[in-house]
Amino acid sequence: MIHDFCRELCQLIRLWWTGDRIRVSPVEGRLLRIQPGDLLSVAGIEVEVIDRFLIAESYLCLICHTPQGTAELHVPVFSQAAPQEVLWIESGDERRLTAADVEVWPRGRRGSRLSQSGSVARHESSKGVGFRPHS
Repeated sequence: MIHDFCRELCQLIRLWWTGDRIRVSPVEGRLLRIQPGDLLSVAGIEVEVIDRFLIAESYLCLICHTPQGTAELHVPVFSQAAPQEVLWIESGDERRLTAADVEVWPRGRRGSRLSQSGSVARHESSKGVGFRPHS
């Protein structure tokens, strides 16, 4: 019984070790790990990610709440170009940016950077988390 368990465990480890895994650069991985609730600075605009989903398994679409409304950040899942390009869509306007134009503050640190910026502040209401100008 223990022999069977050890044999199956070794097979599992071998399959994991030899299996295909997606490998990306740290820059690409940083953008692909963005989750709802994370705060971003996109080309100087501070936003909060409210949703994420894949578009045709080619792009990660991040729905963001901005001071002016809602915007989308499209991150390619597989990118051969360096530096990685992302697409920022706000109010019908599309802007191509580099990954360096996107700063990420994960959920664990989410209130600190935004409240220090002086431009917008988080608030919670019956409609959820949003932004309002500092008073």
